[in-house]
Amino acid sequence: MQHVLKIVFILLIINPLSAQVDTLVYYHGKYIGETEKGVAEGEGIFKDIINGDSYEGEWKNGLKHGIGTFEFGANGDKYIGDWKEDKIEGKGVFYFKNGNKYEGDFVNNNFHGYGKYYDTEGALIAEGEWKNGQLSKVLQQGKTTTTTTTITTTKDGDVVAKSAKPKDDAYDGDLKDGVPHGKGTKLFPSGEKYTGEWKNGIIEGKGKMEYSDGDYYEGEFKNWNPNGKGTYYFAKRDKYIKGTWKDGELIERAEGEK
Repeated sequence: MQHVLKIVFILLIINPLSAQVDTLVYYHGKYIGETEKGVAEGEGIFKDIINGDSYEGEWKNGLKHGIGTFEFGANGDKYIGDWKEDKIEGKGVFYFKNGNKYEGDFVNNNFHGYGKYYDTEGALIAEGEWKNGQLSKVLQQGKTTTTTTTITTTKDGDVVAKSAKPKDDAYDGDLKDGVPHGKGTKLFPSGEKYTGEWKNGIIEGKGKMEYSDGDYYEGEFKNWNPNGKGTYYFAKRDKYIKGTWKDGELIERAEGEK
């Protein structure tokens, strides 16, 4: 809210003791709601004309602060819950476009703290402690175990974001206390397959994740995600990315890689 064009139209003043309702026009969108000294303060709605995002809820000093609903124009996801100084922070529910949802604690725009993750039918996938958007401690697993294996890199125009959701009965390998532990292979309904090491029901260690489009990642994993040394291979472009990964993102290319 720092790029105000200083175009303010006073729509309504209910009475001297009521909040002033204004329209504030920005280079990227428009705010309609309560204001104080030319900035959003109280209840209001902002719509971004560039990316289609919208927020309806409480504001303080021109920032999203309090309780509000944010709809992501780019992908159709939605969040309802607490905000603090323009960031998702506190308790809330994040609804994914595909019907899955997370309900619990948030810090700095990420799942962080106690939370539950549900599938499209409302069945519990996992309950536990989350850290920076990743499940760090499983307190309870539902009939379906989820993975959040994601790889993202934008260098050279490559953008890869993959996730997979396995069937409960599609695992072949070592078990401990009823969950994958050791070495094993897991098949996914969407066509992906993971072969490698597991720890207490979580993908952790060395392994290979094969995707339905023919791409695959081979290397080190931790807490479901590529973490450590590994290589991502593009099946249709005769190309690969080799380097060091952290929480599913490429942070350093291997020496000699471009």
